[in-house]
Amino acid sequence: MLLSELNPGQRFLLFLGKNWVVFFLLFLCVLFSFTGTGFLSPKTLNNILITSSPALLLAAGETFVIITGGIDLSVGFVRGLISVISAIIMRDLYAAGYSPYVAILWGIVVGIGIGLLPGLVNGILVAKFRVPPFIATLGIYGVANGFALRLSQGFPITFLPPEVGEIGNGFVAYFLPGKGYSFFKRPAGMLPEDMRNLIGVVPFAFLIALLFILIFAFILSRTPFGQHTYAIGGNIDAARRAGIPVDRHLIKVYMISS
Repeated sequence: MLLSELNPGQRFLLFLGKNWVVFFLLFLCVLFSFTGTGFLSPKTLNNILITSSPALLLAAGETFVIITGGIDLSVGFVRGLISVISAIIMRDLYAAGYSPYVAILWGIVVGIGIGLLPGLVNGILVAKFRVPPFIATLGIYGVANGFALRLSQGFPITFLPPEVGEIGNGFVAYFLPGKGYSFFKRPAGMLPEDMRNLIGVVPFAFLIALLFILIFAFILSRTPFGQHTYAIGGNIDAARRAGIPVDRHLIKVYMISS
C-alpha cells in the first residue's frame, strides 16, 4: 500500500512505529521531571551529556558491525585496555622527564594503534575462520579484560601529567547567573560560592562524540564503504557475487569498532 493511500490514523501509527525510541525517550524525560527534583536542570543535562559521550563513541563504531549482521561484545573491555596502556605510557614518559604534551601525544597514538589489534583479530576470526561474531568477540572480551587487569594490577594508574585532566573536560561556554559568561575558560576572579552556581554550556566531550557520529554517518550514507557495509548486512552471498571484498571489508569494520 502506498503512503498516499493511508488515512491519517494509519500514517500516525506508521510514524510512531518508526520513531518509537524518540517518543519513549521524551516520555522518560517528562516522567523523571515530575517524579524527581532537578532532572531538567542545566547541571543534570550536562552530566548526562558528559557520561553518555564515551558510550556514543562506542555505539558509533559498533553500528558498522551491527549493520553487517554481526556483534562486537569486546568494545567495552578493549576501551578499558586502551585506557590502561595509554595511561601507563603517559605516566612513564612524564616520570622520565618528557614534556607532558609529548607524553600525552605518545599515549594517544600508541593507544589507538594497539586498539586496532583486537579489532583485527576479531575480523580475521569472523571473516577468515567463520567463527560466529558472538563467540569471537566474547573471547577477545576476556583477553582484553585479563590484559588490563594484569597491567594495572587492579589499581588505578596514577601520577599522570596534570594536563590530561584538561582534555575534553571543559565547556564551550560558562554562565554565572547575575555575573555574566565567558567562552572556553571559567570566568576569572570567581569566589568559592560562585563555583556552586557556575553553569557549563555544551561539554567538549559531547561535541567530540557528535563530530565522530557525523563523520561515521557520512561514511555510511555517502561513501562506497558504507554501501558495501549495508550490502554485506543485507545478503553476504550476493555481496560476494557483486565483487565486494567481503572478508577484507569485515576486518576493516571490526577494526573501526575496536
